[in-house]
Amino acid sequence: FIFWIIKRMGVESLVIGICLLLNIFAVKVLKPPLYPYNVDSALKYIIFFAMGYISMPCIKELFKYNSFKKRFVIGVTGIIAFIFAVLNFFVRDIFSTLGDVWGIGYLYFNIISPIALSWFILIISYILEKVQIFNILGQESLYLCGNEMVIKEILKILIILLIGNEVDVGTPLTAYIYTIILMAATHYFLIPFEINIVKAVCKQVKISI
Repeated sequence: FIFWIIKRMGVESLVIGICLLLNIFAVKVLKPPLYPYNVDSALKYIIFFAMGYISMPCIKELFKYNSFKKRFVIGVTGIIAFIFAVLNFFVRDIFSTLGDVWGIGYLYFNIISPIALSWFILIISYILEKVQIFNILGQESLYLCGNEMVIKEILKILIILLIGNEVDVGTPLTAYIYTIILMAATHYFLIPFEINIVKAVCKQVKISI
């Protein structure tokens, strides 16, 4: 709703500027995440929403892959983003030091780093879009989100019964692996059951899905 109001101004640079100011306000002033409806998070992340909204037509055109120039741009920026992602993942302290030395801590950690990592994820997503299971999981995102706590609790109980101990998800890598397992379990065991229930309910109230 906030972005809808801002984008009605029409001028892209003005939209980006206002959203950047809201980001700075959220980071510098609304520091604790204790505000109603997560308004502090909304103001913090709205800059990326604005950038995505403005840049998406260009990104779609770039990903059409119909010229050497486009492939070259994606390849070079993809390699740079990959190197950045690896360094950011394994030696994050390096970037913390650079931010302090150069005095660009805010700009780096709140704008540059998220954009670079988002571009890396975007390229990986484009490469993997032909993989059917990822398309299916994307279509089931609302089910996956709704089942988050259910499948986590069920899987935790099963793991304790099988190995007698809880799984330690203490690093980003183990969190990624654990999340993939949760998504797969939800896809194969919970979602088919729930889809049948939704279809039955919709049939009773004469809604087609």
